Amino acid sequence: MAYRAITMTKKMLPKARADFALRLRMAREADYPTAKSFAGAIGVEDETYRMWERGDREPDITNMVKIASKLRISLDFLIMGDLPKLPSQDPQESTLV
Repeated sequence: MAYRAITMTKKMLPKARADFALRLRMAREADYPTAKSFAGAIGVEDETYRMWERGDREPDITNMVKIASKLRISLDFLIMGDLPKLPSQDPQESTLV
């Protein structure tokens, strides 16, 4: 049974990678107009970041944390796509009730 699950997971990887790339691009476009500007903001090479948005590669966990933090999204949303954007951590954007 475990072998079948591994085989199914490998078959699902291209779609999962494409879904990740789409979520990454959509979240980035909300705050950063270009991939190059966001790549600079998280400290990675422009081409490396573009590979992530194209779905050619995926970032390691350290870069995923940087991405999620900079875009104010959860890692769950970035990886799985099922949770909303996190509230802003910027004190200027918070409102007192």
